[in-house]
Amino acid sequence: MSIRPTVYILDDDPAFCAWAKAVLTAAGVAAQAYESAEKFLAAEFDRGPSCLLLDCQLPAMHGLELLQILNSRQASIATIMMTATGDVPSAVKALKLGAVDYLEKPLTPQELLQKAHEGIGTSSQRWIELSAEQERISQLESLSPREREVAELLVSGMNTKQIARQLEVSPKTVETHRPNIFNKLGIDSVVELSRLITPSLAEAPLAGALQASP
Repeated sequence: MSIRPTVYILDDDPAFCAWAKAVLTAAGVAAQAYESAEKFLAAEFDRGPSCLLLDCQLPAMHGLELLQILNSRQASIATIMMTATGDVPSAVKALKLGAVDYLEKPLTPQELLQKAHEGIGTSSQRWIELSAEQERISQLESLSPREREVAELLVSGMNTKQIARQLEVSPKTVETHRPNIFNKLGIDSVVELSRLITPSLAEAPLAGALQASP
């Protein structure tokens, strides 16, 4: 079952939270409101495509601080910063930190809905990319440490004899690993193997087993 996209409203003004939630709900958009960053962070907010309408001036934790935390968690949520003061430096910093937009209050219902839908669209694309990356990692983790070494050397352009010399094994052993690698990954060529494995080469040394995904 797919998870319904949600718009989160984070603002210390209860009246604004109630208004925004009512506008979104009336338009058929799932919405939840929070009045503090701490309560929002305690919620399960990143389980599917979602958008966060984030007030820049929050008590205890500034909106930009929260944005930095979301970045450190690599959250797929799309954040739209809001302010009632028109703080241009904060707007610039928010965009540099990954906010998808920056709005000045007061908002019209049309503006709110448009930006919420745009945010969900951005988050949906991030979610697709994240799911694809998790699938790639899962596929690579199905390889044994030796198969991973052979796979990386295949991608580097080495032939069977070169790989055998590099790993100090027989060419026959390499030829045994090759079809096993292709079968596990559901591929038919080194070109396809390269698409799967190349992004990971910068993340781990050639020798050594795969690290578990956090």
